[in-house]
Amino acid sequence: SVSGHRVHHDRGIRTGDEVTMILDCDNAQIRFEHHRINQNSLLPVDLHKCPFPWKIFITLRSPGDSIRILV
Repeated sequence: SVSGHRVHHDRGIRTGDEVTMILDCDNAQIRFEHHRINQNSLLPVDLHKCPFPWKIFITLRSPGDSIRILV
């Protein structure tokens, strides 16, 4: 709380948000850039537990949600 008032921070992904996912196979990591909240996350990948080829599963929950794949 700030000055006795409760502060709510919405840091989850919402409909309409843009998130960039970068698959860095050379360094065995996945990076997410959440543009609305200006937050970056880096996930290291243990190649012994998750060897190549990687399989990506993405759930689209709302009408109008979409994915663009840029190479």
